[in-house]
Amino acid sequence: MDAKKTYQAVAAFALLFLLLSIVWKIEWAPLVGLGVIAVCLLIPPLALLVAKGWYALGHGLGRINSFIIMSVLFWVFILPVGYLRKLFSNAKPSTDNTFKTVNKTYTAEDFERPW
Repeated sequence: MDAKKTYQAVAAFALLFLLLSIVWKIEWAPLVGLGVIAVCLLIPPLALLVAKGWYALGHGLGRINSFIIMSVLFWVFILPVGYLRKLFSNAKPSTDNTFKTVNKTYTAEDFERPW
């Protein structure tokens, strides 16, 4: 991870504490954010640890969000449309299929030009 991405992650982490102080009126949150910035500027390996933790948190939240969004899409759109299509369809289920049984002995030439 390069230095630019590391310090962007540290800044985002500090911004989180600033937003905590603004939204929920937590008095100590901006001091923690400033302390994180100061310590990470003085100790670069610690900045890398903070950045890795921040990106791991973002990755985990992204996995949770995608699961929630895809579940909502399935239950709200796909499942009702499938049930409505099945309810209002007049077609009977077909017993025919598109698979063909091929009883053939394969030779070496068949594998040289499969298409």
